[in-house]
Amino acid sequence: MARIGVPAMVEGEKNLQVLVDGNNLAWQAFHALPELSADRVRTEVIFGFLYRIFAMAKFLRTKRFLFFWDSTLSKGKRKGVYPEYKESREEPTFEKKMCMEQIVRLRGEVIPAMGFRNSFRKEGYEADDLIAYAHFRLVKRKIICSEDGDFQQLLGDETVIYRPRKKRFMTSGDWSVKYQGLHPRWMAEIKAIAGCKGDDVPGIEMVGEVLAAKYLVGRLNAGKTLEKITSKEGQALIKRNRELVCLPFGVSIYRYSGWDAYDDIKLSEDETTKRKFIRVFEKYRFMHFLKRSNLDGIFKIFFPERRVKVQRPTFKRRIKISKG
Repeated sequence: MARIGVPAMVEGEKNLQVLVDGNNLAWQAFHALPELSADRVRTEVIFGFLYRIFAMAKFLRTKRFLFFWDSTLSKGKRKGVYPEYKESREEPTFEKKMCMEQIVRLRGEVIPAMGFRNSFRKEGYEADDLIAYAHFRLVKRKIICSEDGDFQQLLGDETVIYRPRKKRFMTSGDWSVKYQGLHPRWMAEIKAIAGCKGDDVPGIEMVGEVLAAKYLVGRLNAGKTLEKITSKEGQALIKRNRELVCLPFGVSIYRYSGWDAYDDIKLSEDETTKRKFIRVFEKYRFMHFLKRSNLDGIFKIFFPERRVKVQRPTFKRRIKISKG
């Protein structure tokens, strides 16, 4: 029986690849959980991140996850185009430091230790850029996991977005209904006109996304708003913004050139095992995952062909599992 709210592409196929916006998902975990620690190491982001991955694996019926991470904001390529890009996010706070320390640990230690081999970060680029590259060049049918609206420009017949915080999907059909019947690829142009408040990218004054969509389909009435968009200054602003909002960064708007900057991103087979999962759970004292019912559920998704034999664990490593 089809599940309500689940797109046909997702419902009809198991083991679709999930492209995870790592920083976005980690920040969700940070804001949702109280402080946790193990041996004086903060772990709430790590726990919340893995909890969400396992929940998605069960709901989406897949074990194929690709992880993508932002590089250092101050060294980002977009700063060279517009120095004020994401300026409001640069102010350092204790909370940001605590979250970033756990993101670094997730990216550099936890995910590799569990055997996931497709985890990518590229200096100067954002996770958005790497996901867009994978979308166009590496993965055919996919689910993008993020709350970031920038990914809407990637929606299509073989791509849907899953928003884990709201537990909702977005399809190309949903998007077109909202934006004057346009194809989702026009989302980049809409943002170039209207700007992107979350990234501190200013657009045409008093023009939001709905008005921008009306302009693109020729339904915007003559007046001051139309004059602002079509003015020399307005067109210059739109041209600059295209470079900031089009994904992936540095690739021409018609996708003809610029791909070579991403050629070092290649997919590998995961090397996950039950033992690797358990070692990580033990190291960070994630007893929730080590409970028999929860561990059985995780193993059933990631290792469906192998029997699971688990005794209640202690920190003396009294864990018995079948080989594999």
